[in-house]
Parts: sequence; structure tokens; C-alpha cells
Amino acid sequence: MANFLSATEANSRYQINKFNCLGFAIGVEECVHLYRPTDPDTGRPINPMDTPVKSFIKTLSKFHINVRQVESIEETDGKTAFWLWGWYKYYTWDGMRYDDFHVVRKNADGTFEHKPDGHRPASKVDLADVSAEYAETPYIFVEN
Repeated sequence: MANFLSATEANSRYQINKFNCLGFAIGVEECVHLYRPTDPDTGRPINPMDTPVKSFIKTLSKFHINVRQVESIEETDGKTAFWLWGWYKYYTWDGMRYDDFHVVRKNADGTFEHKPDGHRPASKVDLADVSAEYAETPYIFVEN
């Protein structure tokens, strides 16, 4: 089982702009472009056959974090878990469309933490607030 840094610890140890929501959630520094459903330069899918679930599980396994998808929050009681929203569409100021994602970590003690983006610090968060921000139903994963 992995040992993840709290938001306070991550913010003091890492440069804020060197990691994104996923990097914070899994404890990997300098991963702003880690787990991108599209290539940031071309906008093309990295692997169009991968679903968000398959890509997430594959990405975490590269860091020796083994997870499985679950259907309810009750299945995460007392365990580290991850909520994944994605891939949702968004448009930039110049009209470019991208697919994006967001990850929130639930700690074994029941608290939720996330990093809002690559520029703001990590913090504790209310899951209802994050859920209200994204229209999609999240995928839930629990650490094996």
C-alpha cells in the first residue's frame, strides 16, 4: 500500500506548478502532463481504444499502485480511494477543444484532498463541492 503525502506536506515539499491533480493524488512530482487522454501538442488521442478506466488503471500501475474500480463510496471505507472525472470536454479561449480529467483522493481516514489544477496548491475538499463542478458521474477506484 502506498504512503501518500497530505496536501500540506505536498505543498511544502514540491513546487506547486510541477504537479497536477493526478500527481498529487498518487504522490508523483513533475507530472503535469501525466495521464493525458490527448497529446497536448497534436490534440490526438494517445490510444483511442483506451477508456478512462483502463487508462487510469494502467497509469497507476506504472507507479506500482494497484487499484480496482468499485461502484459505491461504501466500498472505500477505511481504504485509500480515487475519484476520477473524465474525460470531459472543454474549450480554450481560442476555441481549441480538449479532453480533460480530474482526480480526487479519499484518504483511509475518510477525508478528501485534491489539487485543483497545475497552478494552485493541494487542499482538503468536500466531495460534494467537487462533484458539483463536474457534470459527469465519477469513476471510483480503491487501492487493492
